[in-house]
Amino acid sequence: MAETAKPSAKLPGRRGGPTLPFKERVARALAAEAARRVLPGDRDAYLRGLNLLCIGATHGLAGIRAEVASKLGQIEALPRAATPRWVLNAAGEPEENDSPVWGLDAERAAAAASLNELRKAFAVAAYHHWERSVSAWWHAAHPDARTGSGQTKATKQEEAPRGFKELARHAGALSAPPDPTLRQVATLSNALKHNSEQRWHEPKAQWPELIAHDCSDYRADWTDTIQLTDAQLLEVFQAVQRSGPRDADVRDDGWAALPFTPRDDT
Repeated sequence: MAETAKPSAKLPGRRGGPTLPFKERVARALAAEAARRVLPGDRDAYLRGLNLLCIGATHGLAGIRAEVASKLGQIEALPRAATPRWVLNAAGEPEENDSPVWGLDAERAAAAASLNELRKAFAVAAYHHWERSVSAWWHAAHPDARTGSGQTKATKQEEAPRGFKELARHAGALSAPPDPTLRQVATLSNALKHNSEQRWHEPKAQWPELIAHDCSDYRADWTDTIQLTDAQLLEVFQAVQRSGPRDADVRDDGWAALPFTPRDDT
């Protein structure tokens, strides 16, 4: 006589996932709903964090620009006799004279170059602000989830989202879908962090305006060719802003102005 088939212990649609007790399923559903309800409150915290990044970038760039202006002022204040020039040494070879302008101009150039480095640092920080926020929303919706070494087969389906695609999917489920341009910001952030040829080609394809020139044969620093203007950094900030929780009454064009005003200089 054939044995009576036993009911499956798996949830429909889940491969290998055990059936959870009814009480636990209800608890998880309530936790997810609580996360959705808390997002309006998180909206203020999310925007405060982004605004602080904008303010930090504003003051940081202003400080570097002041340093550049200071070096230029020191150069202009030097007497005409200090004009830098090339002279011939005793062997008849050209060399720099001992003008202090050489050193001051090198310091000015280094400060000017750091403007771009600071913009790139704040672009990465802004994207990470979105990543950390979505991760916090996920953990609010899954308070019992275990991660890392504490994870078991029974909790495998409760892995925290990682990477842009998984984070974007979870944010969308909480009615906070990422702005379409945030993918470009994610690509830029990865290129700046990983400094590899593969990562470099991604922003070159998605956001080619950021690539100032192709890499030379010396490829120790792929990110050196990525140049961000103030206006492009503002685009990064705006993409992160539009990817956060919003009021139901806010239209796509109704976002408040961020505390960051681009300047035209490099």
